[in-house]
Amino acid sequence: ITSNMAQQSKEDAQTAAICKRVQYASGVVFSTFLAGHLVNLFAAHLGPLGYDGLLIVLRKYYHHRLVEPIILGSIAVHMASSTWLFVQRCKTMGGTLPYVKNAASKFSLSTLNGLSLHRITGWGLAAVIVGHVGATRGLVIKFPEWLADFSFLSYSFHMLPQFFYPYYIALAVSCRRQYFITCFFLFLFFVLFVVHP
Repeated sequence: ITSNMAQQSKEDAQTAAICKRVQYASGVVFSTFLAGHLVNLFAAHLGPLGYDGLLIVLRKYYHHRLVEPIILGSIAVHMASSTWLFVQRCKTMGGTLPYVKNAASKFSLSTLNGLSLHRITGWGLAAVIVGHVGATRGLVIKFPEWLADFSFLSYSFHMLPQFFYPYYIALAVSCRRQYFITCFFLFLFFVLFVVHP
């Protein structure tokens, strides 16, 4: 029995290691979109022409018929692998409630680090991403003239600031440094040398 438990434990560790690599790779792929999305948000400071102009360039990348399914797939894979890893961590603690209680008991602002912020904001964003994708892409399929532009951003910040300011802050915080920096430069390379050679 002990050798069977040891074998199972070894297999679980190997599966978790593979899942972490898949999670990391899907995060890198998704970050190529996220980097552009966040840079475009900063372009809002340039006004409607700057924001909409950059948005047109960025859409050539992430609305590309081959790229968009990969980005959407990477989000799904990242969320699925994160959920699987969470469930496995909960199992080692004897269930979800003991795991959450243990994590909450260790939580303090002084011990908060990048990984903790990434996980906390990631779970919050996972709850709203379906609505975000539906609002920005789903409606466009049915109503092509509703392509989001500066007016959508302005409306959201003026009409629902209590939701959208925390949302965009969480979006920025959820992006791990190594993802963002690497993918920002990959994305920049793609835009400069592939979209506009």
